[in-house]
Amino acid sequence: MHMTAIERGGSVPPNCLVIPKNPGSPGSEDHPAVTPHAVCDFWVKYLLPPGGTLLSPFCGSGTELLAGLNHGAGGVIGIEREKRYIEITRRRVAAG
Repeated sequence: MHMTAIERGGSVPPNCLVIPKNPGSPGSEDHPAVTPHAVCDFWVKYLLPPGGTLLSPFCGSGTELLAGLNHGAGGVIGIEREKRYIEITRRRVAAG
């Protein structure tokens, strides 16, 4: 079953996301490519089907994985080559 834009929280023009500027997601611990949680939240809410599995091939500190879990992902898979960020992601996901 596909959700409508209104069920996902409304819509904006396709080339515009209204996201307040901030230094990143809480707990991201200075990852060099921070993505605000609001951006991950928007994309996950828009693209992830209910109960779907989220794959983040460059998961960094796990913000996208957390957004997936917050929106009912059946599972999340993160891939990251830097051990430091894998440990951060594990802590963040375990804490919810």
